Amino acid sequence: MRKQGRGLWLNPLTIDNCNRNVIELFLRNWYNDRINEYEMRRSVLKKKVLPIICLILLTFAGCQADSDYGDEGHAAFSQTQSQENIVQSPSRTALPTESPNGHEPFTSFTFKYNDGEDKYIVTITQSDDGKSLMMNIEDNSFNLSDFFITAPVGYALNIPASSALAYEICEVIQNTIDDTPFTEILQFEFGLEFGLNDYSDDSQSPLVKKFYAVRNGQMQEIKLIDKTDGTARALPYAPEETLRHTELNVLMPEPRIFEEEGERIRAEVEVYRFNPSSLTMVKEPVDSSAENPLYYGYACHSAANEAYRYFAQSNLTISDWDDYVEIPFPDAEQSSFFYRVDDPRFPNVEALRNYARSYFSENIVETMFLTAPQRYRDINGALYTLYESRKLNPLLGRLTITGWVQEEDGITYYTRQEKLDESGGFSEFVDGGDFTVIQTPEGFLATQYRFSR
Repeated sequence: MRKQGRGLWLNPLTIDNCNRNVIELFLRNWYNDRINEYEMRRSVLKKKVLPIICLILLTFAGCQADSDYGDEGHAAFSQTQSQENIVQSPSRTALPTESPNGHEPFTSFTFKYNDGEDKYIVTITQSDDGKSLMMNIEDNSFNLSDFFITAPVGYALNIPASSALAYEICEVIQNTIDDTPFTEILQFEFGLEFGLNDYSDDSQSPLVKKFYAVRNGQMQEIKLIDKTDGTARALPYAPEETLRHTELNVLMPEPRIFEEEGERIRAEVEVYRFNPSSLTMVKEPVDSSAENPLYYGYACHSAANEAYRYFAQSNLTISDWDDYVEIPFPDAEQSSFFYRVDDPRFPNVEALRNYARSYFSENIVETMFLTAPQRYRDINGALYTLYESRKLNPLLGRLTITGWVQEEDGITYYTRQEKLDESGGFSEFVDGGDFTVIQTPEGFLATQYRFSR
């Protein structure tokens, strides 16, 4: 089973204020990454990496000095500022009443909410002690009620970096499927609390979610129940970083990918089914065979993404970074460095091409090899590659299937993709491209496809 990579969630506010724990953690991870890259490329980059590391260390050392408020030129706030203007948080050092970047700090966020029958005005603020969020709910009759949210043990509240980003405090999951009345779901995210967790522990998710909704005029937490192994057990939070709204009351985490040696890529799909009456979300496996076209499409698309990543954003295994071939550019002023691939599945380009052919039609395979930033080639009887990847468009988010057409030899899916604004918030849906798969004795073959998240 291939292990999925994990990202580190960082609250921008903690970085703006040069929090000691954040800076130390960020710097340690950054430094380790640079050291790893140095080890891999030491033959050609030895004289470049160490100066960069030193520069970054000096930069963050200056930032740490600022966090102690000892820099007279840093006018965010002074050492003698009244403690009454400082909010204490268990995972952060003191937060100023004004952001160092000049933006107003987060104070509150107000938005409209619909439970499928009635409408409400919800205002979210941070408690005075910084340990919880308070939701004030006002109904159509001007009745008020409060509800408090705390982070799970070991996790921290996700506080926006400024008032301009106040909408980041939560996500309102609305009905983007059809016009059916829908109990909107409030999704709150929490990141691992800095300084209190061992990030080498893969059992902990760096980002988790909890959900809330209004029932009988009162905000309540949605109970999470895990039935993926056939028995019901309570979940304290949803550990997945990404959830897609696939059906009216259904949210789908990213399908789990398996690639066993000598076998095809396999995707397993699970969903959270929301019951607005009982305010529960039940996590359970779902049939992703061709008999269930919607989730068959998601499974095939995820498997196709996994295969295509070697031609987009990922690299095949390179074990010996001293085993490279330098090929000068035509102008001879620069060179490309090709590294030998250490993967028994792919002794040469033809083997890699056959791998791609098992998931994609020939015209897609040709485009893959022509456009791949890795520029695979045979050198001295072995497969070599550039250590490169293609950058994804940061303004494109989650892709969802909006419909499909069953054809004689396959299925064509229509998709849409989230378009984000520059701050990372949802802006609109754009065309995600058509995705066509045909069934084969081995599984599926994509004849129309676009690589995406």
